[in-house]
Amino acid sequence: MPRAVWTGCLAFGLVTIPVRLFPATQPKDVRFHLMDARGRRVRYRRFVADEPERWEMPAERPTEMGRGPAQPPEAEPETGPPPVAEPGREPEGREIAFEDLLHGYETEEGVVLLSREEIKSVRPERSRTIEIEDFVELADIDPVYFDKSYYLSPDRGADKPYGLLLRAMERAGRIGIGRFVLRTKPHLIAIRPASGVLGLETLFFGDEVRCGRELAPVVEGTEVSGASSAWPRHSSRR
Repeated sequence: MPRAVWTGCLAFGLVTIPVRLFPATQPKDVRFHLMDARGRRVRYRRFVADEPERWEMPAERPTEMGRGPAQPPEAEPETGPPPVAEPGREPEGREIAFEDLLHGYETEEGVVLLSREEIKSVRPERSRTIEIEDFVELADIDPVYFDKSYYLSPDRGADKPYGLLLRAMERAGRIGIGRFVLRTKPHLIAIRPASGVLGLETLFFGDEVRCGRELAPVVEGTEVSGASSAWPRHSSRR
């Protein structure tokens, strides 16, 4: 049996159901390890590379939120020994320890540097409860918003309330909408009956879905002649 990726409670109103969350899919992709001719694993090294030109930053920048003084990229000499590193700066090509790594986010003004501690401090806390906020019809959700599929399993002693919720949703033809934090990421979710169990679908947020008209614009007022006659008709006979 697969391992649950989350345990907590499913809640709506005054009802709370202990549940466990399992992935609904099992990818069958074949993955390989990189090895040499003698069958030894090939490992990666972390080292300082040349900075891209588009990362040029002003000499002085704010220091809050991990921002530090900018270091303009240096041009490599055509001949001669490698340049000597400036004080406080790692020489290019030198291996970097994992604990010395920072996370960088590129902006129009430059690169914002954040430490692991700074990122950890703003991570949302893990959810203990999935609160169903509303019930809607499945047809109200465009399929483009669906992301990943999971199954909700009743935890010990929760079989009866779990079964009652499942049957009620099947009869009503409705699905539940809620939110929770899985690992370190907040998710918008849809809970629906799926093959005799409760399925959970993570959904993309509105700002994560591109506008189709921007990618495939349709000229306003375009007329297609004979569209109804060209559409294939299926006979009801079998």
